[in-house]
Amino acid sequence: MDAVVVHDGGLTDPSYAFALSRLTGSDLAHTVTGVFRSVARPAYDDLARAQVKQARETKPADLQALLRGNDTWTVAG
Repeated sequence: MDAVVVHDGGLTDPSYAFALSRLTGSDLAHTVTGVFRSVARPAYDDLARAQVKQARETKPADLQALLRGNDTWTVAG
């Protein structure tokens, strides 16, 4: 062997992990197993809760001003 590839599951780019997951031969004699990707990211519900909290803390928009404003558009069918 001239070169050995050492996989890093902590890479933020998922391309390498995806390519690694496809390295199975058609005869299934060799199958790649293990942790392909392990990246710490915030959970969706935590991000959604933070967005709702931020929206509640900001001054609400004036609904009447929005309804009577000049920002209008026409949607063609």
